[in-house]
Amino acid sequence: RNSLQRVQAGVDMLRLDLEENPQLIDQLDRIEKAGGNLTRLHEELREYAAPITLARKISDLREAWRIAWAHLGHQRQDRQTELREETNGLDLNCPIDEFRIEQVFRNLMENSLAACSDPTIIDITCHDALHSGAPAVCVSYRDNGPGLTDEQVKRIFEPFFTTKSKGTGLGMAIAERILEAHEGAIAVGSRDHGGAEFLITFPRKESQATR
Repeated sequence: RNSLQRVQAGVDMLRLDLEENPQLIDQLDRIEKAGGNLTRLHEELREYAAPITLARKISDLREAWRIAWAHLGHQRQDRQTELREETNGLDLNCPIDEFRIEQVFRNLMENSLAACSDPTIIDITCHDALHSGAPAVCVSYRDNGPGLTDEQVKRIFEPFFTTKSKGTGLGMAIAERILEAHEGAIAVGSRDHGGAEFLITFPRKESQATR
């Protein structure tokens, strides 16, 4: 991280001296983009390797996926995208770490935006469920993309597995760890209706063991 920060500081200083040289500015932009990719790689590796600690509080699950969608505004710019919600009137307040769960939805949405042709439609549907015999909320996340291959279904949560030309293959593995830390679960859903579906289960109450 320190090395990457020094690279960025050097780029910032050079940019001030070269602002009248478009050709060299273009090279700096390439360096900065590469540095950003390395920073993201570093953060994902660190995220996967480090123990997951949660700052849980009772929060509305809608806020987590809406924040994730808002944060991807730059990726949705000049595209036809729609996020549709069906909560069925459920109380969606659960004991979650808002930042971590936003990270889960953001990862799913980034994958959908990469895989789907426009118009891209993401449907989020909620219903009551049981998890380990206790009341829970199940959130169905579905896009209208090409869906998952047999190999993807089998290996989607495997660390370092990816079909993208860019990416670490850690996003879904991290998502699974985050849900397990919440005593919940994430799994591939039905493949009968096209698109990719994931079922995300959130306990309604925090167990005594994690308090």
